[in-house]
Amino acid sequence: MKRRKQRPENIIRHHVDWARVSFYQKKMKRGPDFIARSRSFTIDGMTGPRCTSTRMPLGIRTLGLRGCPDTDRLLETVGHGIVIENKENSVLLRNISPVSVYVKSCQIDSTPIRIPAAHEVDLFFYDVFSRSIAERNTLADLWQLREHCTLFISFGLCWGSSTVQVENVDGLPCWLKLDLQHCWRELNVAVEQAHSQAASLKNEDCDSGSLSDSTELKFF
Repeated sequence: MKRRKQRPENIIRHHVDWARVSFYQKKMKRGPDFIARSRSFTIDGMTGPRCTSTRMPLGIRTLGLRGCPDTDRLLETVGHGIVIENKENSVLLRNISPVSVYVKSCQIDSTPIRIPAAHEVDLFFYDVFSRSIAERNTLADLWQLREHCTLFISFGLCWGSSTVQVENVDGLPCWLKLDLQHCWRELNVAVEQAHSQAASLKNEDCDSGSLSDSTELKFF
């Protein structure tokens, strides 16, 4: 008998560290990760003051570094940057920068979307993610959702489009990786439940003498 999958309660989205942001220059990570512990925070291109619990200034991360004029020029255009807000059922990005922002959210689109200056977009919906988890029946299917837990952001420059020369985000002068920590937690809970269920079914097959290759646990 197929067991009913339990949905994780209280979607762990209300943990204090609900998001983790990393800043990259091409493939090189710069500075420590920013951990979001408030409902909203700002990412801007300024060089000061230093990072606070609600602000991640990118300019300060490249101070004293040589050989990165492309990054410096780009950060000069970022201005007041963006605001990321953890809403009741979604994650919102508000662009308060004078330049467009490009974001890849696999839940919204398989390619980066453009958010013009003075616009805002909901980039991720928690209920959609939870439903997607509930609809997955195997570990492999759950594993595919890992791409939904991470957003990629760049200022002024797009990637991966037939109209641009940069195929991957790590080819840009600088970019941001935003991990939704609560979603990683929820996915991990679901994976653990699926793993436990698969192991239980495998043991039942062993006891009944009907173990086959199709019941073997296969995970990445």
